[in-house]
Amino acid sequence: MEWEFIVQPGKVFLEVRAFGPLTKDYSNAMVQEGLLFMRGHQLRHCLLDYREVESFMGAFEIYDRPKEVVQLGATRELRVAMVVLPEHFDHYRFAENVYRNNGFDFKIFTAKEPAIEFLTR
Repeated sequence: MEWEFIVQPGKVFLEVRAFGPLTKDYSNAMVQEGLLFMRGHQLRHCLLDYREVESFMGAFEIYDRPKEVVQLGATRELRVAMVVLPEHFDHYRFAENVYRNNGFDFKIFTAKEPAIEFLTR
């Protein structure tokens, strides 16, 4: 998996475009790097664009993920919007429920515009 960070002028969120095969190790590296970037730019909102990710974590990995991202330095002050392909929505909807049940402001979308609205409201 590879990723790029983008901060549009005047935007209050980090956009992360991820692509390629998703593994836990790559995801952990992306989270750590993203959190450092966000702290350096005083950002608390993140748009994860996963439309070009080729695979995803299983249910057991998703279930433990909120605890793992906290160990990597994430706080529940973050607001995260994830954009996925419509055919992956049901799978990632489980991730949304797990994160929200663990106190995160986390929502899944199939289009970028509603995700941006969620982050900027």
